[in-house]
Amino acid sequence: MITNYSEFLVEQAISMINESEVAYSQKFRKLLKDIDSPVSKALSEVETKDFDVVNNYFDITDNKDSISFITDRKAKEILAGESKYAIYSDGPLLTHNMEQNGTIFELLNYTPEGSEPYHPEEGEKGEIISKAVSPTSGKVYVRLKFPEGECVINQERLRSDDLTKEVWSKNRQSIRVGRGIRALLTSAGKEFTAAEIEDFVNKYKSAFERMNNIFRYFELVSGDDIAYWYSKKNYLYGLNKGTLGNSCMADVPSRYFQIYTQNPDVCSLLILKSESDPTKIIGRALVWKLSSPEITFMDRIYYTEDSQMQLFRDYAKLKKWYSKKRNDSSPEAVVITPDGDEKNFDVLVCNIKKGSYSNYPYVDTLKYYEDWKGVLSTDQNTGSSICLESTSGGYEGSECDRCGGEGRVDCWRCDGEGNVDCSTCDGNGEVECNKCEGNGEVECNRCDGSGKMECDECDGSGEVDGETCSNCDGDGEVDCDNCDGKGKMECPSCDGNGEVECDDCDGRGREDCPECGGDEYLDCPDCN
Repeated sequence: MITNYSEFLVEQAISMINESEVAYSQKFRKLLKDIDSPVSKALSEVETKDFDVVNNYFDITDNKDSISFITDRKAKEILAGESKYAIYSDGPLLTHNMEQNGTIFELLNYTPEGSEPYHPEEGEKGEIISKAVSPTSGKVYVRLKFPEGECVINQERLRSDDLTKEVWSKNRQSIRVGRGIRALLTSAGKEFTAAEIEDFVNKYKSAFERMNNIFRYFELVSGDDIAYWYSKKNYLYGLNKGTLGNSCMADVPSRYFQIYTQNPDVCSLLILKSESDPTKIIGRALVWKLSSPEITFMDRIYYTEDSQMQLFRDYAKLKKWYSKKRNDSSPEAVVITPDGDEKNFDVLVCNIKKGSYSNYPYVDTLKYYEDWKGVLSTDQNTGSSICLESTSGGYEGSECDRCGGEGRVDCWRCDGEGNVDCSTCDGNGEVECNKCEGNGEVECNRCDGSGKMECDECDGSGEVDGETCSNCDGDGEVDCDNCDGKGKMECPSCDGNGEVECDDCDGRGREDCPECGGDEYLDCPDCN
């Protein structure tokens, strides 16, 4: 509850404090540059500009789900003694080549004089005139003015001041990525839909994990290892989370996977192991070497968190694999190329060992099998193929075993209830009062929290007509009659309770399930 309340305060601070310059850490800026999203573009445009937001010094944290932030008041306290001068550390300057550097010069309001910029000596101090972020490299450049001339320098070439370092290390607060970004952009006048913010958050998490070398937890397995990693016993969360835990093949005998395990030359399984427990997985996807077209194709992705789907696709791009456009069980042949383009093939075909297998799995994409030819494909019009859509090890019958033909199943996240505990108040319906910080009391506005007021009888002198004032016993002060001398009074916002009704859920403690949108059901993952 305290964590959520702290996030609430940070969000309010971002949206309420006026006219401050937004600043990002180098790592946060690098992540934004690696994310293809209109949200990341808008965030890049906000940096170094003055908006009605806090001077917040955004940075990444050790957790992919959150970013860190410092309030404007604390930042100003830390930087109160910092000068507007920076020390130049030896390094290249931007040349006066207008074709290459004209854009950044314009952003800095810098007019080059002469053919070469002024070259300061190492250690020479210059006055910071302006800062700007390069739209191509994402680096921050600074316009510096020296007594003998001006130049433009990469901010990384400036020697850091100890005070500036403290801004990035002291008094930091954490806030969830989506919540902090939404508040920042809203305050800057840039509105995005919930879906756009969610897409950015997923891509942020994926970029964060790439930066931290999460790819080392991917492994491509084949043969009997495929059946091993299909088993729920080897899932980090068992059958409790995401599309991986809800897979219809997570709790079936290993013999069902013969069509995969007996064709190691063309069929593999890409698994994503858990960082906290590498003996368990948090995602998987079949990888096929197709006969037509001759490409490596990554099939449907099963994951425990939404951001992992993007991570699998990033890994496929790195490996020059093609991936399925729609992450579902349909036999469509529309794929995403390694270059990120969409391509529609008429049919996808994989040649395997011909003949019948004792059992079959439910197959997502290459679900039509011609056993006499040994061909798996997306073509349902061959006239001689069997459809591998059974969850009981066979292929006969068209009714889905998972949903009984209804086409939908209870939402896994809310267990079919349509709503979940409010993420802001953790289901309590109340959050700590912002005005009194949960104490139920605020400083008395009459005595400013001191509990004392100037004596009216002696006007604070302690004497009346040369004698000790009897009203204040010579102290010059009396107990405040507004707070009875306590210095505190009941908080008017929460009536002394320390908590107020949660705005996000109107005090109900519940909110619409983000997975099903409150509908209680999801499309059946087996029959789509």
